[in-house]
Amino acid sequence: MNIKTRVITKSKQSAGFTLVEILIVVAVIGLLSALLLPAFSRARETARRTSCAGNLHQIGLALRQYATDYNNRYPVRYADSGLDSRKNNWRVQLFPYARNAEVFRCPSNPNNNQSATVTTPANGVDINVSYACNYNSAGLGAFGNNDGSQHVRLNSISQPAELIAVVESLSSEADLDMDDPAMIGQLFAGHQQRSNYLFVDGHVKAMTPLKTYYDSQNNIRNFWHRDLSAFNG
Repeated sequence: MNIKTRVITKSKQSAGFTLVEILIVVAVIGLLSALLLPAFSRARETARRTSCAGNLHQIGLALRQYATDYNNRYPVRYADSGLDSRKNNWRVQLFPYARNAEVFRCPSNPNNNQSATVTTPANGVDINVSYACNYNSAGLGAFGNNDGSQHVRLNSISQPAELIAVVESLSSEADLDMDDPAMIGQLFAGHQQRSNYLFVDGHVKAMTPLKTYYDSQNNIRNFWHRDLSAFNG
């Protein structure tokens, strides 16, 4: 074998990677993935939370337009009485103003592929689980009953920036009555332990559930009640 042949052979042999080098590269890639994946996950969830907040802003605008057309009143939680009342909930009533069912669907909600209209959709509109209205039997929420006894007028709300209108929910029910302790488990706080809340004045704020009830000094300031009073019982 001449000198030229030996040089070429040696060059070809040194062009590959040893097993140790490959293992080192794999280890580095694994380390980088472990460091970067949580950051990517947080960035993705931040984008989803922003998308969800955008949905609620759109719902807030639709509520304002609805109130303009209906003598300054919010829709009721269910428009009809009887067994089929749930199909005509506030979301279906609001649909002509929102004009897009995706506005009612949070991208992070694990139940967002389930129907929230419960029974046959009214007017062909089927809306998925993600958002519920703030209603309670004492009449202190933002939405009223379908019998007309608790129609809520915007001018009856003295502090619209401190009353929750719409909340993120895991339930197919149209409303959340937070005076019922069993409903607390239906809150969705999947945006890095926070939820987006739409207030009556139209602003949207991300908070932990406890911050909807206590202020920074741990005094009761209940954003679920029009008078900021404590829950019943």
